[in-house]
Amino acid sequence: MSTNDSPNGSDRLDRIERILENLANSQTRLFEDHELLQADIKSLLASQVILQAQIEDITRGQRAERDAFYARERAEREASRIRDERVDKLVSAIGKFISATQSAPQQ
Repeated sequence: MSTNDSPNGSDRLDRIERILENLANSQTRLFEDHELLQADIKSLLASQVILQAQIEDITRGQRAERDAFYARERAEREASRIRDERVDKLVSAIGKFISATQSAPQQ
């Protein structure tokens, strides 16, 4: 009688079949999980590209805002300088007028 014909041989083959089936199922799950992970990685990479583009857009917008701010600041400084010159001339003219009216003979 061979070991395959004995009850122990049959049990042994059944155990080997179960082990192989479990290994095959495990391998299938691993493959499926790997496929899901690859899909997730692709999605993450796509999101990263989109995020990078958005960051670049924000950076460009901030640079434009900064440049516009500095341009407004320069224009305000120039306007302030011109205003200060005009006020200085006005104060000087008023001072000359007051001096001229005080030194003029009073009648």
